[in-house]
Amino acid sequence: MATTVQATPKTAAIPVYAVWGAAAGLVGGIGMGIWMSVSRPVMDTAMITMVAGLLGSTNAFAGWLIHLTIATFAGITFGVVLGQFAQRLAPAIVLGLAYGAVW
Repeated sequence: MATTVQATPKTAAIPVYAVWGAAAGLVGGIGMGIWMSVSRPVMDTAMITMVAGLLGSTNAFAGWLIHLTIATFAGITFGVVLGQFAQRLAPAIVLGLAYGAVW
């Protein structure tokens, strides 16, 4: 028995927005991760090392993996939820900044 799936243009575009959101999340996450690697707010401990502490580690590489995973998830969520509104540069920047501030 074969089944067919009908996709509307709106539902078919969600994965595309998710991919672009994931890419944007990684780019933003790399930038923020660099800043977190050089920032040392507490007793000469880098912020990225503090992120690693979420899993009980003190390894900066673990901190990077955790941070980039969270950034990718945030980007995918942005793409799925707000991707249809961020198709032009100005609205994408405004929505991205507001979304990032909420995160």
